[in-house]
Amino acid sequence: MLLDGKRAIVTGSTRGLGRAYALALAAEGASVVVNGTTSDLAHEVAAEIERAGGTAIAAVGSVATFDGAARVVQACLDAFGGVDILVNNAGVIAERMMFNMTEEEFRGPADVDCFGTFACSRHAARDMRARGWGRIINTGDISAQVGLLGGTNVAAAKGAIHAMTYTWAAELGRYGITVNCVIPGAYTRMHDPLYQKTIEVARKRGEPAPTMEELIAAAAQPAEITPFLVYLASDEAAWVTGQVFTMHRDRISLWSHAFEKVHLLDPAGFTLEQVRDKAHEAFATAIEPVGRDSPWLESRG
Repeated sequence: MLLDGKRAIVTGSTRGLGRAYALALAAEGASVVVNGTTSDLAHEVAAEIERAGGTAIAAVGSVATFDGAARVVQACLDAFGGVDILVNNAGVIAERMMFNMTEEEFRGPADVDCFGTFACSRHAARDMRARGWGRIINTGDISAQVGLLGGTNVAAAKGAIHAMTYTWAAELGRYGITVNCVIPGAYTRMHDPLYQKTIEVARKRGEPAPTMEELIAAAAQPAEITPFLVYLASDEAAWVTGQVFTMHRDRISLWSHAFEKVHLLDPAGFTLEQVRDKAHEAFATAIEPVGRDSPWLESRG
């Protein structure tokens, strides 16, 4: 019972990854607030935890508003007396190339993923800070790391979440609060449009196209990637904060922070002609490809 006595909130936990996180935290002894916008589903997951011998309540509502996030956090305070663990999992997806993306499609992840992560963390951190202990686990996305077609909205929202993770770790560490970000690699229904696009692209290129069933069967299932998240939520993980990890069934990876790779240096500054003369030699071999040509995507097949 690694989390015995802890109080946890998992946003967006009525299906998929969020549900798996809630069940896994409860199985290790945490009392869990199950959150979602569909009442029946939220209460269903809470009841599932209770039947397994755990403790859970449902907090129905969107975290995309400041007050909505406050109500979710307050539900944990009222039911369990505090907030120890916050998993910011709630998110939406709408894949579209940037020149076709609508304002509504862009704002969806910005409101739910990004602002919801901020609002819930802001409210929860006040209680964690007062007690000198807390675990905030944010959810990122590989599109913010390597660039994926059709992912402008998610990349923008998740890139901000990655940056907030670094900032909050610096701000909250003195209060015994760790802040980390996980990028999950497991199948959920939100992947269906992406899988369908994979099939379509393969067909257009004349390549063998997998079926939807084959793609789902090959992917990790949500429950298979929960152990590392549970570990990050525990006392034992006090040594790790301000980091971004990818979690797959067979591989957990720590990503580097941004750092200066190469540079041009001239104390007198540069003229345009000097830049034209030196830029290619200085930077060309250090440029990293993005999107389909990303070394990370190639390494993952």
